[in-house]
Amino acid sequence: MGAQVPFFKLLLPFTGGIIMALVLDFQFSPLQAIVVVSSLFGLLIASFAIPFTWAYRWVFGVVVSLFLFVAGFSLTQLTQSSSAIDQSQDYRTIARVIDAPEVRLSSTRVHVTLTMVHSNNEWKSVNEKSLLYFSASDSLVSELKYGDVLVLKSNFTAPPDAKNPYQFNYAKYLAKRNIYWVSFVPADHWMRVGARPHWLHSTTSMLRAGLLSLFQRVGIEGENLAVLSALTMGYKSLLDQETRRVFSASGAMHILAVSGLHVGILYATLSAFLFFFGSGRRAKLYKALLLILFLWFFAVFTGLSPSVMRASLMFSFVIMGTAFSHQSSIYNTLCASAFVMLVANPMLITEVGFQLSYLAVISIVFFYPYIYNLLYIKNRVVDKVWGLVAVSLAAQLGTFVLGLYYFNQFPNYFLLTNLFAIPMAFIILYLAIGLLVFSPIPILANALGWLLNESLSLLNYLVRFTEGLPYSTTTGISISETQAVSLLLAILMLAFLLENRKPVYLRLMLASLLFFFVENAYRYTVASRESELVMFAHRQKSLLSFREGSSVALCAVDTTTGQFANAYSFILGGYLNRIGASSDLQVIPINHPDVTDGGLRDVVSLSKNELGSWLHFSDKLIFIPEPSDVNRAMSAHRLHVDLMLITRGVAHLFPALLNIVSPKLVVVDETVPSWQLASISEHAKAHAVELYSIAQRGALVLTY
Repeated sequence: MGAQVPFFKLLLPFTGGIIMALVLDFQFSPLQAIVVVSSLFGLLIASFAIPFTWAYRWVFGVVVSLFLFVAGFSLTQLTQSSSAIDQSQDYRTIARVIDAPEVRLSSTRVHVTLTMVHSNNEWKSVNEKSLLYFSASDSLVSELKYGDVLVLKSNFTAPPDAKNPYQFNYAKYLAKRNIYWVSFVPADHWMRVGARPHWLHSTTSMLRAGLLSLFQRVGIEGENLAVLSALTMGYKSLLDQETRRVFSASGAMHILAVSGLHVGILYATLSAFLFFFGSGRRAKLYKALLLILFLWFFAVFTGLSPSVMRASLMFSFVIMGTAFSHQSSIYNTLCASAFVMLVANPMLITEVGFQLSYLAVISIVFFYPYIYNLLYIKNRVVDKVWGLVAVSLAAQLGTFVLGLYYFNQFPNYFLLTNLFAIPMAFIILYLAIGLLVFSPIPILANALGWLLNESLSLLNYLVRFTEGLPYSTTTGISISETQAVSLLLAILMLAFLLENRKPVYLRLMLASLLFFFVENAYRYTVASRESELVMFAHRQKSLLSFREGSSVALCAVDTTTGQFANAYSFILGGYLNRIGASSDLQVIPINHPDVTDGGLRDVVSLSKNELGSWLHFSDKLIFIPEPSDVNRAMSAHRLHVDLMLITRGVAHLFPALLNIVSPKLVVVDETVPSWQLASISEHAKAHAVELYSIAQRGALVLTY
């Protein structure tokens, strides 16, 4: 493989260095990194001049690999820069808007780069990214646009870490993009003082706005406009959560992520338009340069997403190879594009889209011929259908493991979806290109706009129909990191087996699968014997989960009617997926007057009196008090309970409650304000009661 894919030899140690930098706690200072990398680079240059004999040729390879490993390690650490901001003080700052403001229900989010910070009576030059949130009632925010320069007075806070088990960690997500601070800016604490846009970004932003306006002008709106904007421009702000869910559950989400499919269509279309270039060497070179220029303009136009950059780089290498009559390996082209992208931004390796993009392409390139050749079909139409099926199977074979690991679901009808989604994507993209070309001619533009709108309606209908079929999606799938690795190894061994036909690869593939199933059986056995109580962090109410083996009961300290778990998907979703529970479980409001233990009795028993709710779970007694006249309660002895939950409504009753009950552990939920928490902490200390604050320590997880 090394001779045919030389970039693989470079990519492997460089990627290893990036991964080690992300895993290890060891930290290079910028000076140390420069010294070490420079020393290795000098050794690398020196090794060129040393005439190694054939027996010692490996020395040069070791030096190159070591240099790339350390370079990847150092570059990753330098990318994870430290911040000059301190959240303990207010700042006057100068910031530049670096993306289009995103309007939300209650606020407008603006992505900025802080260029100057005023602290300790002096202005300091900085270069830090931040997210600013402006109130929806601030009318001036609607006038903000890319490139605007703002002066503001605000204090910056670190994004909160995930407080619940398996919850999406927004702070880590932002840190990967070098965003460490967010700020909520009051209406009278900022002003626009000018604009300093980058000409290329301004041009693409203007073109995106013009294309969006063209779509609206020909009558495309609502969900159709949202899908078309995502499909053609990578602009997903118009997509609502329901549309995202439906496309994801049906297996059609990939067509909304501008990627190799879209770049390939653009490449084929542009190449056809440039037919008038001759076949001479110079003409081929001019055509290649023009195609590459268009591809990278499209990449910038769509926001330089990893999938578009990967596809643009890959096609750029292919175009240049064709122009110079070089036949390059597709695997080498993929490795080269990945290497260039990771040099530019090592943190891309952590992005799911980057991982899925490369796995999908590699899997299609390798497995498609094997799958397609399984059947020989004479009928051309049926053969085309089989080709689409083969492509879908090949792509899914390479990516389903990451889908299970990251998203905990599998679209069962992905083959059916891709039979119409991919052809429809082609039709819609070609109609959009046609609309753009013929937009100056109103009659043709309106006709194409009507066809485009009807095509989008048909696509949305078919996607919703597929998603609505029985058992369209298998959810609640949970696999560990080691299980994901074992499945990927099994697929890799399958590839080696198909290529080399050696029994050792079959044995290794079966061993990997055996490891997967053994670990799965072990996890199931352990989980079936466990009892687990989780009290989640939620600012509005207390959410509790009781798990007895595979049986789960969810409840909330609430007096409103019950809701399904997907109403709290941000908080509960990750946990429910990990334990294999359904998102349509009902969350029972335990202190609602009409609620009994129906729906809970399989896991936990519930009883009530004038003091509150009493839950018996796994030989533990849990007391959830309700607002009442505690002083009138009579008890000869203090009642011993294993756990008492304090919510905002009863926080002021805590001293009186300690005269009635003797808890082993007091849990204060996130609804209790900090000043009341301080008072509760003092009383708990005085009574030698252990206290757990969810606001300070995150969700409480107790396993019995």
